[in-house]
Amino acid sequence: PFQVFGSPELPDRGFSFTPQSVPGAKNPPFLGVKCYGTDLRDAIAEKIVPSPFINLEWVIGAYNDYPEKEKFFTKYFDVLASGPVLREQIQSGMSADEIRETWKDGLRRFSAIREKYLLYE
Repeated sequence: PFQVFGSPELPDRGFSFTPQSVPGAKNPPFLGVKCYGTDLRDAIAEKIVPSPFINLEWVIGAYNDYPEKEKFFTKYFDVLASGPVLREQIQSGMSADEIRETWKDGLRRFSAIREKYLLYE
């Protein structure tokens, strides 16, 4: 689970899968229905994952491709993102770089606090 994402509503961009019941994901969304999306199984080996950054382009791209925008985000997305801000930024059309820019002040404050607790340089 969690190595591919997609929906039957997304356009065919060369990757499709059909969700099946497996341990840990017995009733996945779209069970038995062909979905189009993104395959992340080899993301690290193929350097698709832009470490050390969260790849916002995946969720922004999927949101932009999804025909029913009002149904794309669930309440759980806001829980995972620690609030509605990220969802609202994506919905307003901000790019990944613009979103990351809004994080800089908070990251600077965190780094300053964190420094007091580092044991090693």
